[in-house]
Amino acid sequence: MQLDNVALYGSGLFQDKYPNPTPSYAEQLAQLSTSTFTTIVLWALHVQTNGDFYYNDTPIVQNGRFVTSTDPKKGVNPELPALLAKLKANSSVSTMLFSIGPFQSDFDHIAANMPSALVNFKALMANLPIDGFDFDYEGNYAPGDVVNLVNLTTQLHGLGAAVTYCPYWNQSFWLECLTKSYAACGNTQPVRWYNPQCYDGGSGNNPAEWAQTIAASAAPTGVANPEAFVLPGLWVANTTSKSWMGTCPQGITTQFGQWAQSGTVGGFLWNSSDIFYNETNTTLCTNQSILPSDYAQAIREGLAAARVRT
Repeated sequence: MQLDNVALYGSGLFQDKYPNPTPSYAEQLAQLSTSTFTTIVLWALHVQTNGDFYYNDTPIVQNGRFVTSTDPKKGVNPELPALLAKLKANSSVSTMLFSIGPFQSDFDHIAANMPSALVNFKALMANLPIDGFDFDYEGNYAPGDVVNLVNLTTQLHGLGAAVTYCPYWNQSFWLECLTKSYAACGNTQPVRWYNPQCYDGGSGNNPAEWAQTIAASAAPTGVANPEAFVLPGLWVANTTSKSWMGTCPQGITTQFGQWAQSGTVGGFLWNSSDIFYNETNTTLCTNQSILPSDYAQAIREGLAAARVRT
């Protein structure tokens, strides 16, 4: 049976706190491998003025060369490619994306360094088992930004890369990107799905409204089932300054059960660090286990419960 698409944003996955994270990378790999996530989104790819790519604060591609080092100031964890490959080979994960953003400068620097930036994207795809890229754009939303995002979408599509959009507001902006990318690709939609953020700045988002905007578009979108195209996300329980925005597994099940009644068929969680570094916190979600498998299952239970009710 094919699993619903349940994604996890891997914040600095297998790089954060290198070389001595707790839990260890081996433990993180084991936990993710026994969960039922189908998509992992590495967060985040930042782009420097000269076009160099960074995995958060660590160089990952420079002048078209994938760089590794035991010194995180010089390159990523040498085991990163193998860890990601093992995760994809030995789990339910079938899709792996690298998220770009969220800063305006990341996308501006890509546009300013075209076409050489495509060489860096090719280097990432050649050295990591990734299938494409997620656009976590949270910039100025100007008309020129539509042009840049559409150009990037179509150019990555030309490399054979999947693309997803991760918006938190401004439905008209994202719809314009969607329709223009569809037209630019010869009436083929290169965007696989939306990941609307339903927390923090997007806490008021309703996935049904995003789907309705796509369905009502005057311009063709190439999206046959808007409800299934929109995969909303929640922030897991956490101890950050915005912990009030976090949701425990039981709450995630409830919310996805409600969304599923309007056609939602999958979703995502933000983010892996808040799971791994809080999983032994017995007061965060009282009487609830908060391992990766629990969070993935929480979404699945909500989706399944809605299907039983209907």
